[in-house]
Amino acid sequence: LALAISPAMAVELRFDGFASIVAGQVLDKDELYEDNFRGYDNKLRFQQNSMFALQVRADLQDRISATAQIAAKGKDNYEASFNWAYLTYEISNEWSARFGRQRIPYFMYSDFLDVGYAYHWIEPPYHVYNLAGFDSADGLSVEHQTDIGPWTSRATAMVGRANTTLETSFDSEVETEVSDILMVNWSMNYDWFTARVVYAQSDLTFDFSTLLEGQIFPMLETAFPLGLSMVLSDASRQEFAVTDDKVTFGGVGISIDTGKFFLAAEATELGVEDSFLQEPSSQWYISAGFRVGDFTPYITYEHVESDYN
Repeated sequence: LALAISPAMAVELRFDGFASIVAGQVLDKDELYEDNFRGYDNKLRFQQNSMFALQVRADLQDRISATAQIAAKGKDNYEASFNWAYLTYEISNEWSARFGRQRIPYFMYSDFLDVGYAYHWIEPPYHVYNLAGFDSADGLSVEHQTDIGPWTSRATAMVGRANTTLETSFDSEVETEVSDILMVNWSMNYDWFTARVVYAQSDLTFDFSTLLEGQIFPMLETAFPLGLSMVLSDASRQEFAVTDDKVTFGGVGISIDTGKFFLAAEATELGVEDSFLQEPSSQWYISAGFRVGDFTPYITYEHVESDYN
């Protein structure tokens, strides 16, 4: 509003709003693990995947614009927060740069991940798309888009960092930091066919100290009356520390959309080096369907593998 009424600068503002209202219920409570499944139990719930959001764009100068997106998600008790807040500079017709908080384009649907109307799922495949809140970062990205013959090429490079708070199954919170993010992705589109590849790496730090010393180690000491030192050496304790552990992420994806028929598939691999968390995990999905008037019947199959230490 300050920009809109400022006599020193004429700014054109554009507001876009979107919302998803989702209801879910587990049909057999005997199949529940830890009394819920992705935020749902055996009673009808409307909160977990519902959200409301507002996006604002302001054209500041000929080649500079500002974009902010504020979202209130049901799983966060509808507490509003900035998903995006960045400046865009149009370097040329083919090159652009963004600075600020922005979505990291890990996946084919990253650019509109919260806009449920933009894809056929209620939510994207869980095991592929769930990054525990690390889908946005503060940083700088550069994008190049051009035509190569009949193909449209789009390439993005990004550097940045992200901080978030994770909730654990021990009813406690862990402060996390992802630093030195380096990400590159490239997609090629020809009419109804799109293919893309992505690679990212970063340093991961979990502040596990309170959780380890307050809950996990006392629990292990109870389980081993002879003493925790008999089963967990000082070196082993250090293995629990996650401090600047290198994380790598790679993925490929394809999309076929003829208008009536569509097919999408993505495969990713996520690994944390020198960490007790897990060996590299691999996950993929394939989804296909067709449009019949206002309806879209489809089927999705998802697979995940992870070997925990």
